[in-house]
Amino acid sequence: MNIKWHENPLRTTVELTDNERERFRLKLKIDEYEEAVGMAALYLDEKGDQAKYFSPETARRYLARVQKEEFENEHYDDFISEIESGYHCGDCTSAPSSCAKCYAEGLLGIDTIPGLKHDVALYIDTAFGRDENVGIDEAIRRLKSYEPVPSGGWLELPPEKFAANVDHWKKQARAAHKWLVDYKRSRLA
Repeated sequence: MNIKWHENPLRTTVELTDNERERFRLKLKIDEYEEAVGMAALYLDEKGDQAKYFSPETARRYLARVQKEEFENEHYDDFISEIESGYHCGDCTSAPSSCAKCYAEGLLGIDTIPGLKHDVALYIDTAFGRDENVGIDEAIRRLKSYEPVPSGGWLELPPEKFAANVDHWKKQARAAHKWLVDYKRSRLA
């Protein structure tokens, strides 16, 4: 496994050997089987809080998928693509969705953004923006000089509501600055 640390940590990529790809495929398959069996168990629970979901027919459908191996390669290519060329975007960056890259890295037992909290990662994501030409030094500079400016929906609210959040936002930007400086020192030196 070769981790290619990118100036934008959210764009770090991982190269896998053929053996690692196969191991990943099997781990993905096991995870999907466990999910199917867990869902079947939910629909077979006749007592307690889950009784409202009781449906043997639904449970059979989940288990039938496992028997037919419908999971084989269902998501494999997408996850491999995320590992090898993807971008962290989801709960890890305060976007309301799962992050396929985080999930795939978790199956591999790695974390390319260790210790980066989602609210702080949002500031790093914003500092780099979608322009791939922004380097780490520019992102660090942007975070160091971060000043919140009302925009979007904040323009429709009273200014004091915006002002009440400024200290918190600056604190998060400082945490993002510190994390990114540490990342540069430890991964890109």
